[in-house]
Amino acid sequence: MLPRDTLGTATRRAVMKAAAGALGVAALGTRAGAHNKFGGGTDGYLGDNVADTAVRSELVGYHSAGGVGSASLSGQPEDAHVGGMTELRVHDDLAFVTMFSDTDDDTQRGLAILEISDFTRAESEDELDGADLTVLSFVRNDNTESACMDVKVSDDGDYVFVCKQPLTALFGENEDGLLSTDDHSTSAEAAALLAVDVSDPGNPEVVDSVSISRWVLGPHNCWHHQIGGEEYVFTAHGADGVSGSMNVFAFERGTDQLAQANTWTWPGQETAGDGIENPLQTYAHDVVVQEDPRYGIPIAYLGYLDAGTRILDVSDPTDIEELGVFESQRAHHTVPAPTLIDGKRVMVVGHENPDSDPQEEGGNALNDGETGYYYLVDGDPLDDVIEGDSEPVYLGAASILWNADDDLYEPLTEPPFEMYRDRPGADPAAEPRELDGWILIDGAADEGWGDAAGFEAEAEREDDPDEKPDEYDGFGNFRLSPHNLDVDPDGRIYAGHYHAGARIYRIVAPGDPLPAGPDVEEYDDRFEDAEPGDPADDWYLLETAYYRRGKEIPEERTMSGGGELGDGLTASTPFFWCLVQRNGVAFAGGINGGPHVVHEDDVPVGEDAPVDAAVSRDHDASAVTAGQTHRITIAVESDENVRVRDAIPLGWEVVGGDVAAVRAVDGYRQVVSLDVDDASGEATYYVEAPEKTGTDAFGPVEYARGDVASEFGGGVSTTNRLWRKANAAVTETTVIELDTS
Repeated sequence: MLPRDTLGTATRRAVMKAAAGALGVAALGTRAGAHNKFGGGTDGYLGDNVADTAVRSELVGYHSAGGVGSASLSGQPEDAHVGGMTELRVHDDLAFVTMFSDTDDDTQRGLAILEISDFTRAESEDELDGADLTVLSFVRNDNTESACMDVKVSDDGDYVFVCKQPLTALFGENEDGLLSTDDHSTSAEAAALLAVDVSDPGNPEVVDSVSISRWVLGPHNCWHHQIGGEEYVFTAHGADGVSGSMNVFAFERGTDQLAQANTWTWPGQETAGDGIENPLQTYAHDVVVQEDPRYGIPIAYLGYLDAGTRILDVSDPTDIEELGVFESQRAHHTVPAPTLIDGKRVMVVGHENPDSDPQEEGGNALNDGETGYYYLVDGDPLDDVIEGDSEPVYLGAASILWNADDDLYEPLTEPPFEMYRDRPGADPAAEPRELDGWILIDGAADEGWGDAAGFEAEAEREDDPDEKPDEYDGFGNFRLSPHNLDVDPDGRIYAGHYHAGARIYRIVAPGDPLPAGPDVEEYDDRFEDAEPGDPADDWYLLETAYYRRGKEIPEERTMSGGGELGDGLTASTPFFWCLVQRNGVAFAGGINGGPHVVHEDDVPVGEDAPVDAAVSRDHDASAVTAGQTHRITIAVESDENVRVRDAIPLGWEVVGGDVAAVRAVDGYRQVVSLDVDDASGEATYYVEAPEKTGTDAFGPVEYARGDVASEFGGGVSTTNRLWRKANAAVTETTVIELDTS
């Protein structure tokens, strides 16, 4: 499984920059924790609202994705992509954006590829002036009822994986007879997982497509991760009964093929059948896989909606073990911090909120005016499970499940949590809850828009009887719901909050200085007299900036058609699906407006630029006898000094060489840190083969700058401040046990 030859990093970047130059270049120039209830309908405020407010942030780049070329040629609002855009992911010099729909009369787009190096390689904030985004190509989606929902990128950026679902008909977005004029690779399946070769980003190629129609709506979200020298794609499915699950697909380079390796549901789901009254308990929504910053094993964080966030050990993707669960409703997108924060493993659980429904007696509909929560959750209780000293643990219940007046626990319906509640002595109500939480607007309170950060215009209209709708009708079609998020090594959280815009938060540990932010002295009643820099007395999730300025996108070019779900999502701008941080700036996926680049005040630019390094491994033999010493040489070519380490199979023993340290990751791998003196050089180490017969894989090699932020980790996307893996750089060695009898 050796990597094929591709353009070198510098060469590929030069080609992209030349293409960008030929296409043209243009320059572009609350209080968190508030508890409020909106007292009027949203249609009059949010239907096609163009917001215009921001705090401690500015727009530094924009492209409407209207066509191939720079922003000046094809990226202005009046030429916006017709339809909706969804996920955005970044790898070094490229961004990948999936398309929910395309309703133009001459195109059918599924994925856009953008050149973004002006931002990811900027060395200072000054260099953001004049920085530009350029669309290099599109991948066609030749199925008018199918939406490309999610995209994830391989570690080397040569492949992306796209989730497709037949959803556009629900929003009235499907049109018959569309012609495909973007003449790149195409995909016609309606429910599928795609593997796309993007090593030549101007000419992407769909290399495999796994039809997943047997899971009804196909995969909603996915994640790519290398485990034990192999590549895997995890997919989240839901929508009908027991078909909801997380599936695992192995991806093999050379053949470029996907093959199902496993499926997982919460314990009891497969046998519960019709006993599950709440269909949201069978909806696996989103999955994130991280190499744990404490133990180095791959852990999956699976948002299972009303079955909570399930935390899974996926060291062996064919034999998945549950580590614990955090109980919450509508667990949508859960992301662990990529580093330990003040020595603690923490995760952020995002709670997506739909249309408003009446509170059912004895239930927790949670839709009567709330705008979705973010929970900061303590993950340290997982340690005992990882070390084998405990059964899977219960990480507590979200505060929304507690009655604020008498502190009574109001659990969700039982099945997903029975294995925790039925243990002798178990008392879920006594378990810890989240460390802190954040919500824009809380339907449990009776204040108005005035305390919702960034909604000054809406507050003015609420106070005007001529403009205020007569009847409250809830937040239609998720218009003010949180959505996907990213967490960086410093504990900054970047979130797309639909029409609430791009929201940026900090994880604050006890004793940390309170950050600057919107009305920092009035974050909520806990900080009535606080000043930036004052030490925190507890754990907090605090908002520090938001960007809520919209583009004047013609409504006919937005995702606001009819269909079973009413009037689509909305024509509002901004309407952000996600927010991903790199090199001090944040890239937002705009459902209606297209990709945005936002910079938060005082965040340094230039500390997270891509590392241009190439690493290779050479073995002195492809086969050895049991107990034989084996030499391995790692060669590095880089434009800067980097740290290098290799992964060796369990059972092999390091016996010498240019070795700085060896760490065993129990049951998974061993990590050998090497001494490489120069930016370009070699390191050699020696291993002794185990007393067994078989074939083992070495690798992949990892590299990082000297100031790498964590020994392990990763988060939503690997930044350049963490260890980077050389994709598919795995070599196999066979051990032969000689018969000496």
